[in-house]
Amino acid sequence: MVSPWLLATTIAAAFLGGMLLAILSAIQLPGSSTPPQPAHAPARKWFLLTLIPMMLVSGPAIDKWGVQEMLFAGSFLAAFGLASLGMSRSLGSVLLSALLLAGGVACLLTASAVLMPYAFFPRRLAPLRLAHGLNIGFIIVGTSWLLMPVVTDWLKKKMGLRRSMLLVGLACLVPVPLAALTPAADFPATGPALTFDKLLEEPHLWLAGLVIFFYFPLEGSLSNWAVSYLRDLGYEARKIPWMLLGFWLVFLTARLCTGWFLYPGYEAWLVFFLVLGIAVTFGNLVGAFGAGSGEKGMLVMWACCGPIFPTLMGVVFQHSGSSATAFSSLYALGTAGSLFFQSALVSFASFHSVRATMCIPMALALVMTASCLVLAVI
Repeated sequence: MVSPWLLATTIAAAFLGGMLLAILSAIQLPGSSTPPQPAHAPARKWFLLTLIPMMLVSGPAIDKWGVQEMLFAGSFLAAFGLASLGMSRSLGSVLLSALLLAGGVACLLTASAVLMPYAFFPRRLAPLRLAHGLNIGFIIVGTSWLLMPVVTDWLKKKMGLRRSMLLVGLACLVPVPLAALTPAADFPATGPALTFDKLLEEPHLWLAGLVIFFYFPLEGSLSNWAVSYLRDLGYEARKIPWMLLGFWLVFLTARLCTGWFLYPGYEAWLVFFLVLGIAVTFGNLVGAFGAGSGEKGMLVMWACCGPIFPTLMGVVFQHSGSSATAFSSLYALGTAGSLFFQSALVSFASFHSVRATMCIPMALALVMTASCLVLAVI
């Protein structure tokens, strides 16, 4: 039977994790103008950079001290980070606030990922439904990531920057009473933290890491190149935001379908065929000039992208014993890949057409296809 307190704790932590990932792009920082102006770029980049070491720390900490304790730590770090960010008046204070906020994101995301299979499935089935639980759980992460820019912008207009930051920071404390009320026996047992050399000894894990390193920048750039591509096809500017919303709904629906209908034991093969579908679709999109074929190709692309990360992390959990260290290490690797490749994509796109720029993520998809094939076979 599913524990209602564990379910509530997981939903709250997952929602906050997605919310905090999006929040810096939606709320003005001190002295900056309306996003996405260049003034936001340094703080946003610093936030992503600080997320890398915080992710590397959060996983071993969860494996050592437990999920419940690190949910407490993540909630308080996020609350303090947002409260201090609202009162920051200097670059140093903004960077310190970003560091605290990144710590909160790392703890909440990693802890909720470990809990997802046990929150959505009975305990006896959870080890067989790791990818299923992660797909369902990351619907919550994706939904909060989509909603938060709109919500925080509305709060900022109604209450001002400082009060809105304090209110959202207060909301970050919601997992604390929920985790405290959850019986300790309902939390999954944590094993000894995997060392990084042990992670490298497991071929499934470093192959998954290679895929995630290339996949994060591909998923992170979806919205950017999709807007440029739709304009290139001749769509009106007022229709594009609604089309993007439809694409994101397809993205999340694909995760829901995977969470309910994926046949256990075929997770690695599903990732392979999804990545292969992305590579083939990119090739078709580059050569498509009709609005209808381009739109259908985009729908296929977003449907293929949706389940890849949670399903791949399900494979990682299968081979690491649901290790928080494995999740956080690969997430940090993906974040590093996102920082590197997205900067390169922006630079390349400023001198080339959108169709030429799309050849880069197509090449990334081809590299991922080869890695996923080996991952499925071994």
